[in-house]
Amino acid sequence: MGDKRKFRIGQPVMVNLNHQVLADYDSENYRRVKRSVDWHGHNIETNERVLAIITGVKLFQEGYYNKGTSRGIFNPEDEYEAPYLSVHESITTWAVRLGYRNKEIYFFEKDMETIKSSSNIPYLYTGWNDHYKEKMSKESKDWPRDAKGRWSK
Repeated sequence: MGDKRKFRIGQPVMVNLNHQVLADYDSENYRRVKRSVDWHGHNIETNERVLAIITGVKLFQEGYYNKGTSRGIFNPEDEYEAPYLSVHESITTWAVRLGYRNKEIYFFEKDMETIKSSSNIPYLYTGWNDHYKEKMSKESKDWPRDAKGRWSK
């Protein structure tokens, strides 16, 4: 019975930021776990893959959310039912960091790609690649400036 894990903690991988996992509720209070692109249509302009380090695993639960009977005011004479999530499925995701000071973000296993490199992640990932630098440079030329060339409101 060999170990069937595809990834290990501390392993460098390549991820597409458009495919990070989000959990959100639909119109019927059903909690769903999907990629951010599929769920909200969030799409980062560049579709480049980014270097990340695996930091762990997280289980997300899907199921119906019951709001309970609390209305924000506690009255000991009223019947009280606490809110709860009735779980129908648990989904395993991988936690990765893009920089040592960045928060963990989550991806499905199929959206991660192993790399054979000893590359390391930066101390703080900011996302400022050449595409965004050029874009900001072009946009900043049209911003209003005062007589000394400083940006004005």
